[in-house]
Amino acid sequence: MAAARARTGGPVLVIGHSLGAQLAALAAQRSDHRPDGIVAIGASVPWFRHYGRRAVPFAALAASVRPVTAVVGHWPRQGFAGPTPRTLMRQWARMVLTGRPPFDLDGSIRVRALMVRLGDDELVTDQAAAAYEAAFFRDVVTRWTYDESCCPAGGDATHLGWSRAPVTGRYLPCIVVQLAPPGRSDRRIPCRPRPLGRQRPGSTTAKSDSRPSGSSGRITTEFPD
Repeated sequence: MAAARARTGGPVLVIGHSLGAQLAALAAQRSDHRPDGIVAIGASVPWFRHYGRRAVPFAALAASVRPVTAVVGHWPRQGFAGPTPRTLMRQWARMVLTGRPPFDLDGSIRVRALMVRLGDDELVTDQAAAAYEAAFFRDVVTRWTYDESCCPAGGDATHLGWSRAPVTGRYLPCIVVQLAPPGRSDRRIPCRPRPLGRQRPGSTTAKSDSRPSGSSGRITTEFPD
């Protein structure tokens, strides 16, 4: 983070999707790597108890990860979110079964955070998203739901599809960087994406299983002073 600030001369905003959002939270709890702001897209603590009727099959899927990866050497393409490296998938499975992410859920993160929930997210329930947000001090959190009303033609608001749609796949980082500049409040933002070449200096993306995406329409969001 210090190197990024020195290089850009400005604040550093970390954008993370899914497991990438967990890496962003982990960085925010470490004083030596703390960013100036976080944008968490499709973020959750995927404990199986957060999934209602899907809890048992979800737990069974997680329980199958260790034996499958022991035989195959990785999580195969035919499986959920495959192909995925063995270590990463085992970490995910451990979190599903125990409810313990790699960061503390104690409200101690005081870095400004924009939580982008995907309107058609089939993998993140409200309980799972709220569990992730529990890691942050309440007054630093702003929420925005990216749903079909924000999608341009060809857009997608599912957990993985939002980043793969031909129109939206390039733009959401540009939009959220406009939404979440440190020190601004009560901003009404037109969702007209800027070209990637004009992305705000100092922003960086934590990736897991996707690429960035975009939006259309108008929204209102607030950031605490």
